[in-house]
Amino acid sequence: NGQKSAAARERNLEKARKLAKGSDPAARAKAKADGAAYKCMVCMQTFMCTAKESALRTHHENKHSKKAVSDCFPHLSAAALAKAAAAPVKAAAPKFKPDKEVKEKKKKVNRRG
Repeated sequence: NGQKSAAARERNLEKARKLAKGSDPAARAKAKADGAAYKCMVCMQTFMCTAKESALRTHHENKHSKKAVSDCFPHLSAAALAKAAAAPVKAAAPKFKPDKEVKEKKKKVNRRG
């Protein structure tokens, strides 16, 4: 049993060393840069590099509607803003099917003689 405990202790120490070391510093720097790819200049909230322009616009509309979009996100070009403003807005499709109508159930009649 002492041998098993020592081996388990050694394995756990090895795992702890790997976790403390962390990943490659270059990978960490890339992840940090991707995490802060877009930044709102008004409230300094960061957005991932995968954030779509619609998410950035939604943030602007919800948080800073009184300011211009270019105040929040200066990287959004005027051409992109004009294109988005001219694009027709589609009505969102409902996520769920409408509920079925509930039919009245007939009462069972007890026919015992």
